[in-house]
Amino acid sequence: MGTSSTSGTSGTSGTSAPDNPLAVSLLLGLLVIIGLFGVKNPKVPSTITAALP
Repeated sequence: MGTSSTSGTSGTSGTSAPDNPLAVSLLLGLLVIIGLFGVKNPKVPSTITAALP
């Protein structure tokens, strides 16, 4: 988690990632949260994915 740099898209995953690093981190955070809650409550990911476009 400490490999984040301020140089922008110079990382290995910068080819398919958007220009906004905050958006990427938020999406990754949501995926982690959905995954964690999905293990405890299988109904949570279905409701979240249903709310997403």
